[in-house]
Amino acid sequence: MKLFRVLAALYLATVLALPAAAQTAPTTTPPADVLGSWDVNWTTQQGPIQGSLKLKKDGEKLVGTVGSQMGEMPIEAEIKGKDVSVWFNFQGQGGAVPIEMLGKVDGDKITGTFSAGGQPAGEWTATRAKDANARDTAKEPSAAPAAAAPGKVSLTGDWNLSVELPNMTATPALTLKQDGDKLTGHYSGQLGEADLTGTVKGQEIAFKFSVDAQGNNLDCTYTGTIEGKDSLKGKVNIAGLADGTFTAKKQ
Repeated sequence: MKLFRVLAALYLATVLALPAAAQTAPTTTPPADVLGSWDVNWTTQQGPIQGSLKLKKDGEKLVGTVGSQMGEMPIEAEIKGKDVSVWFNFQGQGGAVPIEMLGKVDGDKITGTFSAGGQPAGEWTATRAKDANARDTAKEPSAAPAAAAPGKVSLTGDWNLSVELPNMTATPALTLKQDGDKLTGHYSGQLGEADLTGTVKGQEIAFKFSVDAQGNNLDCTYTGTIEGKDSLKGKVNIAGLADGTFTAKKQ
């Protein structure tokens, strides 16, 4: 009888220990694969912004670059399971603005939100670049020039614009000179005359200039896309006071 009681006690102890062992089993989710190149779209109050995100390993760190029509900036990132975080500083007219992007990885897609200067700024989505060599390109920056699009259009020349603003239509003229990714030129229109500077990234363009309107300095920003060798279209922002659209035809 004594032996029976001992065996019963051991059996009961074993049964009670099983759930505890199951609860301590590791449940760590392996990090999602985010290395490589991504096509990114940011949704902001001023409209959508398209760009790119490249991620690679640097020892134990996750680093890379983020790019748009405003240029390219270095970033740092972190991946925990399917949650990815990206940080970088955007150089605005008033100085550096810290940007934080938080997202959830779902295969070849990432969705999330981002903040600027600690304030909510919008949403973002990313899809893995279709180029089969995207990951190798991200790991080997020297290979990036090979990805340049064929048949690049030169923007150098004279352009006629049609600008649609709230309660106003304008028809200014531009003289542009393209030197690689750099854009310079001259604006002439209803707002006056001014020299401009900008960038060309693939099919995306951006340029800006400042005009003196009755003693007020107005910063004007144009962002858009190259629609063909003789046409452009995009969006206009006048000193944060008015938003509109534009089309341009080369003379």
